Amino acid sequence: MEYEKLIQEIISLYHKARNSLYPHERIFRGESRSISSETEDLFAKYLIEFLPADIKLFINQTITTGSKEARLRVKPDIIVVRHNKIKAILDLKMDLGYKRNEFPKYWDERDALIPKMRRRLFSFFQKRGSDKSPQFLEFSEKAKLFFVIISDQNINPTQLSEVIKRQGKKRYSETYILTKGIHPNTYDISIAELMRKIEVDKESFEKLNTELQKIV
Repeated sequence: MEYEKLIQEIISLYHKARNSLYPHERIFRGESRSISSETEDLFAKYLIEFLPADIKLFINQTITTGSKEARLRVKPDIIVVRHNKIKAILDLKMDLGYKRNEFPKYWDERDALIPKMRRRLFSFFQKRGSDKSPQFLEFSEKAKLFFVIISDQNINPTQLSEVIKRQGKKRYSETYILTKGIHPNTYDISIAELMRKIEVDKESFEKLNTELQKIV
């Protein structure tokens, strides 16, 4: 899937979310549905097309390690697995609007968590439909955390600069912002026109792809 196609699909999801799932001439939706879960699925499809063929991806999957007294439980949006090892975890965000004030601190905290997870065995239930089976995966000694932020909008320039100046300076994590200039959920504009106006950051896409391929 090409970068532009992925962003166009996300814009389309936003447009669909403005309408009721069950259309009727007397049904009107106010607030749009959240598209976060659909974007997780879509981004997993994007990843699976360029990562090695023996990669597995787990979406919105809770993994646990440790005893009851010192249990560590995390729930990444996407887990990248190869040879029964967790190679990377991804946290997807449509934008930083709801975390505009605390994201730099949150990023620091999550970066510090990664070395505590490395070389530890995590358990979870692998699910397919209504079936589930217990699984165990080791968190790789080289595994990293990747924040993937779809849009640089819905946050003021000062707050955004606090995030940008941390890029490339973390040891165990990185943040990639995929689009700039106009939010993919902008109203009163068609999908085609939005695609003409939005800036798809190909460099961020390519850096993310390269870093993932290096550690898997």
